[in-house]
Amino acid sequence: MAAGGDERNLTQGPLRGHFIALGVPAAIGLVFNTLYNVVDTWFAGWIGTEAQAGLTVAGTVLFLVLAMGFGVGAGVNALIGAALGAGRREDAARLAAQGLVFAAATAVAGTALGYLAAPALLTLLGAQGPYREAAQTIIDVQLLATLPFLVAYAANGVCASQGDTRSFERALIAAFFANCALNPLFVVVLDMGVAGIAWATVAAQTGVGLYMLRRAALSSVMRGCGARDFRPRRAPMLEVASQGLPASLSMLMITIGMFWVQVWLQPFGPDAVAGYGVALRIEQMVLLPGFGVTGALLPIVAQNSGAGERARVIEALRLALIVGVALMTGAALLITLLGRTAIGVFADDPAVIEMGWSYLSFARWMLPAYFALFAVTAFLQGLRRPVWAVWIGVYRQLFAVAAFGWLYVEAAGLGVTGVWWAILSAVFTGLALAALVAARVGRAALGPA
Repeated sequence: MAAGGDERNLTQGPLRGHFIALGVPAAIGLVFNTLYNVVDTWFAGWIGTEAQAGLTVAGTVLFLVLAMGFGVGAGVNALIGAALGAGRREDAARLAAQGLVFAAATAVAGTALGYLAAPALLTLLGAQGPYREAAQTIIDVQLLATLPFLVAYAANGVCASQGDTRSFERALIAAFFANCALNPLFVVVLDMGVAGIAWATVAAQTGVGLYMLRRAALSSVMRGCGARDFRPRRAPMLEVASQGLPASLSMLMITIGMFWVQVWLQPFGPDAVAGYGVALRIEQMVLLPGFGVTGALLPIVAQNSGAGERARVIEALRLALIVGVALMTGAALLITLLGRTAIGVFADDPAVIEMGWSYLSFARWMLPAYFALFAVTAFLQGLRRPVWAVWIGVYRQLFAVAAFGWLYVEAAGLGVTGVWWAILSAVFTGLALAALVAARVGRAALGPA
């Protein structure tokens, strides 16, 4: 432990212990974050299939804005971690303050852009009729949560870079229970329909943002920060942008892939869109232990690469891949046994259930590959080389999903099954590219063995 008491020195001690200390709270927090979304999905299903499809489409559009939060958080995490590993504590404090300012400025711009672009994006997705109206309502309200959301993720980057993933775990657990109370209040008692789901999110995310901002301010790195440290400064803001924007673009590529999937699904109607949306929630749930591992991998790589500990960086990646692939293989077996039943918990329409299971029957075999892709992304971000993750995403989400979708849906006429084959092909060819990139960039950043 460092002098601050709340800070974990990831350059010393067994890596397994660091993965457990960071990964378990991160995974638990993400479980509750996904359960949060499950609550929204359940209440949308209670309203009707059109509301459920609207929630799925709205989530795709909103992810364009929210991807900026993930990116800024990852960028701040990597920069502060490297500074701490190199012993540059003043730089770490400066980057923490400027990262929070950058997140707030990005949120304001993202909110404005979201309101302007949402109608065109819904049209691009082919959303029509009642479920387009539901999606627009959700977007209009939930964009108000952009500022607290982005600040929360930047503050989490500050905390996680020091080895503190418990603060975000507590925030996400609290948000889940708040959502459990707010959804029935707004949707059922106040009869606000899908707007109630969105307002519950605004209230819960505001609480998360305020709590994480306080935790970051009390952390070892930021205790000495004063008002002058939060004045926007060109050099550190550009440094945060150079790490945060590529990481955001990497997340944005996931949204583009989701866009393509929904474009290919549109001809098959709202049942296909709703079924995919429900199945996607379940897929995200079983991926959560893997996200906990990659959430721990990023700060471990950042601190150790900053300290010049090449062997520990390579060992951390190897250990993460072994543990993560084993977890995802177990998750695939779990979906095989319980997947169809799980879909039935969130949808009672037989057509929606069938569509959801159709996707999960493919998705279960992609889980280990998904994890490996996320691990490579965390590895590249920890090395402060996030732009390479963007190029992997450009191939997989922009070109591969579109090209394989055309091949299987249009040319081969495989229908909905062709959409699932397109996703599977994009994932595995993307993984092959990611392995090549990680090997080359790792040698360049860390030097020869």
